[in-house]
Amino acid sequence: MAKPTKTAPKRTNKSKTKKGKLDFLTNRINFKSRKTQFILTILVFALVGGAWFTYKSFAATEVYSYSPVTGTLKCNKFPTNCSQISDTGIGKNSTTVLKFDGGHGSAYGSSKAYIVAGSQYRTCVIAKSLGPVEFGVYPNVTSFNDIIHMTGNGNSYQKACTIPWTMSTTGYQSVSVSPSGGATNITTYVERLTVERLSFDTPAPAPSK
Repeated sequence: MAKPTKTAPKRTNKSKTKKGKLDFLTNRINFKSRKTQFILTILVFALVGGAWFTYKSFAATEVYSYSPVTGTLKCNKFPTNCSQISDTGIGKNSTTVLKFDGGHGSAYGSSKAYIVAGSQYRTCVIAKSLGPVEFGVYPNVTSFNDIIHMTGNGNSYQKACTIPWTMSTTGYQSVSVSPSGGATNITTYVERLTVERLSFDTPAPAPSK
């Protein structure tokens, strides 16, 4: 008795299918047409421009950092509300910070920040307090830009920044921070002060001595 023969399953050629789709597109769209090339050029520029705009909107690079741990953020002698302490609070593991009694006092950076004219920057502070507090910081442009508002929860350090600012001239700028606890006299702890650059036209050198 003859054995029944098995019919091998048909195999579809995927490469031919893909080629057929590509042929369909090339037949439908004339890539040699000036009109098509013009439209494609506009699309490419739109995609590249959109990506660059998104990058510039969200990218922020820390170019200078000042902290009592590295000895680059120091208390001013007057007023005497500022002191350097070891914070043993939640999650800090004895980190060295600056304590501002009653939310008053000031501190300065041991070196200046080199600011490129026309580039966007922001100044940020990493701090904690038991309640709402404001920080006056420098460098800045106007009295509105130099104010940082922080809600404060007393348990963890928060980062807050100024709105973006630019300088009209290139050069070195002094760095400082001055918290204000307002009428409630809220004690404030500052871990770090940073200057972040939002646009990158020229490399920023190391801080001057």
